[in-house]
Amino acid sequence: MLSPRKEWNKNDTFKLITLYEHQSILWDKKHMDYRNREKKNKILSEIGLHFECSIEEIQRKIHNLRNQMSQELKKKKKRKKGTDEIEESNWIYFNSLKFLIPPLTINVTQSLHTQTSMSIKKENVFYEENVEMEETTSASTTSSKKIKREIDDNQLFKTTLSSSYQEMDEYDKFGQYVALELKTLKSDFNKARLKSEIRKIIVQIADEDLYDSINPLSSSISMPSP
Repeated sequence: MLSPRKEWNKNDTFKLITLYEHQSILWDKKHMDYRNREKKNKILSEIGLHFECSIEEIQRKIHNLRNQMSQELKKKKKRKKGTDEIEESNWIYFNSLKFLIPPLTINVTQSLHTQTSMSIKKENVFYEENVEMEETTSASTTSSKKIKREIDDNQLFKTTLSSSYQEMDEYDKFGQYVALELKTLKSDFNKARLKSEIRKIIVQIADEDLYDSINPLSSSISMPSP
């Protein structure tokens, strides 16, 4: 019976790495059968039989080795004179797994590119959201100012109208009555006649009032006795 979990010693690990390297279908994306899961599982199963463990255990161990190698590459990779140079690692399996450097380096580069793209997208989204918020705030502020101005204008109109109504006396009311009567006349000729007669009467009475103000009580002055 195959063991579901295996205790890996150095010798077995080195043997696994050697078998893994010889089966490029398992790690080389350029291999014509790299995406053929059936073939890959068959090879992994044969490797598992060699170590008397399950295919899942082989996959787990390979996965851990790849992850550790990837971490070593990230730690040791550095820029020098415009080229990528990989420093040697103290990890015992590093040299044996150097065949993974090209595919893992591509993965690291793609990962960094993806992270950068996501960061840029997040910044763009954040910027767009801020712009939308600013535009919304600006529009809201403008709308609020407009509403406030309309309210102030309405209040001023109501105050003026109320004040005007309160200040109206009997003469203002009579003037409104005259204007209403003029508006009710259907004939423009009659409207003109009424306006003319009103003007005449106003001029006549105004003149008499002016004369009376100059000669007050002229008719009531008592004549001296003879």
